Amino acid sequence: MAEFTNALRKYNNSFFRIHPSSIPAIVCVFIGGSRLYAQAQLQSDFDGIIVLNSKHEIYTLVADKRNRQCLWNLIGVETEDKVDLCIPSPSSPLYNEFDAIRLSGLDENNIKRTITLLSLEYFTHRKSSLNILSGEDQRVYTDISGSAQLCQATTLENAVILHDQWLYASETVVRFGITTDLLLSAACVYGERPYGQGIKCILAKHYTSVAEASPRAKLFAKSPFFVPSYTKWLDQELAGILPTNFTPSFNRIEVRCDHALLFGDTAQTRANVGLCDSTRATQLSLEAVRLFNKGEFSRRDGHQPQFSNNSSSYIARTKSIDTTFDIFVKQTPFAQDELRGAVIGAEYFPRMSIPWMVSSGELLYRFFPGRTASDVRLSYIRGERKDSFLLEKLLYTELVKAGDTLRAYRSSLSLERNSSAHRCNIQRFFHDRLLENRRVQAHYGHGISLGGQTISLDRLLSLRWLINGTSYPSLYQAYKEASDIISPTSAQILSCPTVFGLGDAHGGNVMIDESSAKGGGTSDILFIDYEVAGFHPVMLDLAKPLYNDLFYEMLYRRLTPSCISLGLKYTLDMETNTVILDMKPQIDNLTQALLDIKLRYLIKPLCDELRFLGANLEDHVPLLSTSLFLCATLGLSLASNEEAFLANFASGLMIQGAQTWRELALRLEELGFQARVMAEL
Repeated sequence: MAEFTNALRKYNNSFFRIHPSSIPAIVCVFIGGSRLYAQAQLQSDFDGIIVLNSKHEIYTLVADKRNRQCLWNLIGVETEDKVDLCIPSPSSPLYNEFDAIRLSGLDENNIKRTITLLSLEYFTHRKSSLNILSGEDQRVYTDISGSAQLCQATTLENAVILHDQWLYASETVVRFGITTDLLLSAACVYGERPYGQGIKCILAKHYTSVAEASPRAKLFAKSPFFVPSYTKWLDQELAGILPTNFTPSFNRIEVRCDHALLFGDTAQTRANVGLCDSTRATQLSLEAVRLFNKGEFSRRDGHQPQFSNNSSSYIARTKSIDTTFDIFVKQTPFAQDELRGAVIGAEYFPRMSIPWMVSSGELLYRFFPGRTASDVRLSYIRGERKDSFLLEKLLYTELVKAGDTLRAYRSSLSLERNSSAHRCNIQRFFHDRLLENRRVQAHYGHGISLGGQTISLDRLLSLRWLINGTSYPSLYQAYKEASDIISPTSAQILSCPTVFGLGDAHGGNVMIDESSAKGGGTSDILFIDYEVAGFHPVMLDLAKPLYNDLFYEMLYRRLTPSCISLGLKYTLDMETNTVILDMKPQIDNLTQALLDIKLRYLIKPLCDELRFLGANLEDHVPLLSTSLFLCATLGLSLASNEEAFLANFASGLMIQGAQTWRELALRLEELGFQARVMAEL
């Protein structure tokens, strides 16, 4: 213990530049970080938590620049990371939406120092969640085992509110939330008694009640990096926190997750955060447009999309006297629709880019240096799913998609019948493709090869399907039923709640800026392709992102040589005109995580919002299940890959016809997913 005591004293002296008592509002200080607990080669960061008496004192300390400088002087920060971080005042509707503030900066050696400011009064509110106002948008935390904990966030102007929890629990494991992990594993170096020990006792009691066991050093996220002296000290510290007469109640928290990725409960800021307080849409400068129109540019090939094929593009570079402009030039037959969708979409969505349309009909965008999420996912799969950095990027991107989409839905939600909504451009993906079988005719008009036989289109449409022992109708019948439900004048379309949505926001239409990665999976993100953006029945807007992202490896099987097994076996019974197919797909942790994020952070809060307004989204599940069926069978041509064709058509038929969330969950579970959250919507 003497070894650790000396290390703590040295660390304490290097963390503080002046004594905490110089700021009277401070009641206790916890310090951790790898410089305290880790092996020598990992000694890089300082991490601390400062507790003040009240939330108002936190605001007073950080909102005023002079007071904040006192804080930086205390912990030795020379350069603040987020000097424009705006702290909502007590009169702001956002003030009640956060419990703590996280700040960071660099010391004289360019070493990062991060502090979280908490209030003592917070621990009297009987909360087990923690909303942190932060200038750093870090939503994904991966530990040494590769397990990830996810924090949803609400985007504000130059900040986010991270929705953390004390604990993340499943039926088999209980994990500390990010802040709880630091509080319990850190050393309280100021105000230890009664404040520091009291806070640790509250958190330890909560953990013991949930986990039915006492906290130990080996349970913390960074415990593999703890030096032996730190582990020994921490175990003694934790053993002395709980009173000897404490008897836990063992009331478990129900946050269910049966795989390696752990999640918290659904959380979103309830205050109305408009885009005036958020990330703004970008647009190419007029000077760049002027030079392009004069023909003063050089041309090079653009990104060749693997996950979208209704347009072409190239990159143009033009120069003014002192500036070089890179321009993304898009050529599409739907240019007017895209321009309209971008202009309206910028009112509802952050992370968009508004194009200029030039006389040639081309759309000019400011160049965004990145890859689509689908491209990143393909790299992750081809790398045998071992790259945790790519995993973090994909999870972070999905959390951003869910948060931004939910905000757009909430701000545009209407229960009134909207005559423009049932004639919306998004029907290009659904009802329009059913007319005269135009899409299936385009894809399979020359027939398809199954089991060494060429099956004509008429024969294909008339085949019956026996999938995993259950009979399904022919495609003729399935498409007829779908047409009745998806028709612009159907009762389902006309009664479904209307929202503004992008309509096609699957991973192939979301770009990740890899040139500005900030660590922790955080990158700038851009939504692209706004051709069907508009006011839609919400179930239509959800369909393509759900199917294309969740059935990614099935849909794009031609691109993924390192595929998961579909467990697919089939025969073609010519006498009964039936495809007899058995299929038991395997779902990897990433795909399961994407479903969980969509359910927990988009669909569930949307359902809650509608219930509050007196509506029930479950009434419209048949519209969603029908839309998913059409995404599966009419989205891409699968004629060149027999396995992909059978798997997608079978999945679509299995999903079609689900009438309730529970029925849809059962069908997804038969397809390999864990969909318990959906069953409970």
